[in-house]
Amino acid sequence: MAHVLLKLWAFFLSGSVAARACSLAVSHLQGQRQPSTPERNVMKRELNPGDVVLVVFPYGDKAADKVHPALVLEADDQTVYLAYGTSARVDQASRLNSTVCMMDPEDLAFASLHKPTAFHLDRRARVSRKKVMARLGALPVHKHMQLYRAAVAAGLLRG
Repeated sequence: MAHVLLKLWAFFLSGSVAARACSLAVSHLQGQRQPSTPERNVMKRELNPGDVVLVVFPYGDKAADKVHPALVLEADDQTVYLAYGTSARVDQASRLNSTVCMMDPEDLAFASLHKPTAFHLDRRARVSRKKVMARLGALPVHKHMQLYRAAVAAGLLRG
């Protein structure tokens, strides 16, 4: 668990949130912000914290496993540690401290999501990379502080 915390923390420290938000704002104003297109050959591509993927998310009963968007928290060559994503009750989920919600149309396009989506950091799973069907896009930079707060609330980081 400690290595997950370190990788997630390194993700946040890879540049100040304010600097990243400014960079995103400048590139958006210059028309450089392009929506992501899904990448299907995920086994060959490196996944990074903050990537949004389409995955067969495990439930207790294998017969109940279902395809969902998920937020990458950590990835290596064999496995991916994910936060569950759902489009159900996003308005209610936005009030929870341990969720990252995407409702803005530009954010949804950036992550290649078609519906408002809530990523629940208190509902996580480690799955084989083979279960990852596609990399859809990424969490917009201005959502990184919300991800940090949700990680603290879910007990992944210390605030």
